[in-house]
This record gives sequence, structure tokens and C-alpha cells, in this order.
Amino acid sequence: MKKIQVFAIVALLFAGVDSFAQQPQRANTQAPQQRGQAGFGGMRGQRGGGRQQMKPEELAKVQADNIADWIDVSDAQKQQIYDMYLSTAKEQQTMYEEQMKIMQAIRQKQQAIQATQEEKLKAIVGEKKYEKYQKQKQAQMERMQQRMQQMRQAQQQSNNFGEQGGGQRAGGNDGGFGEGTGF
Repeated sequence: MKKIQVFAIVALLFAGVDSFAQQPQRANTQAPQQRGQAGFGGMRGQRGGGRQQMKPEELAKVQADNIADWIDVSDAQKQQIYDMYLSTAKEQQTMYEEQMKIMQAIRQKQQAIQATQEEKLKAIVGEKKYEKYQKQKQAQMERMQQRMQQMRQAQQQSNNFGEQGGGQRAGGNDGGFGEGTGF
């Protein structure tokens, strides 16, 4: 009985954390620094976060408008705030673009090194063994892709579970603890 109680408490804690993490985002109720958008934060989320990349002008306007909403500033001060954020955003955009160029160059160097390594391996083990190695390598990659796809599906199902409302599982209202447990 004690084990069930401990398990139930742990499960409730996880359910609470999960429901908290899936609450809808509040619209601009935090300062830009608290939202992680001080400077050129609009660039984040470009890969998988789903957020659109903001232009420096858009980001500066949003930040200046937020500050003007939070505190009483004159039009001249609002313009100075906009100019400050615009300058910072443009600098950070330039840095971001430079970083992307560096990353691309590194990626190309890594690919060249890997191609050289593959050629050396082929020379060492011979054509027949190298083909066997390639098949094993391909099979390993396919297994890894399958696992990644399963993980994505599980994550998607987990996300959908939280959207079904109130932590109840689809097809039941017992939260997964069974009948008569009181949970």
C-alpha cells in the first residue's frame, strides 16, 4: 500500500509539471529580458521552435512598445528606446550571420575529413570488407532513424495527452491508476 501511495505522489508531481509546461504562453506579460528576447532573441526558434524569425525593425518595435506599455515614457524616449534596440538587433543579426558562415565552413571541413577517412579505411580493409562495413553502417543509421522517429511519435503523443484536458487519459477517467484507487 505504501508503494502505491509513493507511486501516486510521484505520478501526481509529474502530471503537475507536465500540465504546467503545457500552459498557453501569456502574451507579453514579462520584460524582454525575462522572455529571453533582450537583444536579437527573435532569431531563436528558427530550427524547431516554430517561432518566426523577426526582422531587427520588428523586434525593436515590439520591445519599445512593451516598455512604453509598462512604464510611462515620452514619444522621444520611446524613439530612443527603439533606436537602441534596433542598433543592438542589427549588431546581433550580423553576428548571427557570421556565425552561420563559420558553421557552414566547419561543416564542409568535417565532411572533407570524413571523406578522406572513408577512403583510407577502404584502402586498409579492401573493397569487399568495405562494402560489408557500409551495409552495417547503413543498417545502424536506419535503426537510429527508427528510434528517433519512435521518440518523436512518443513525444507527440505525450503532447497530445496534455491537450486532451485535465490530465485524463483518452478513453478513461481514472488517470491510469485503475478502479477504486481513489486517485
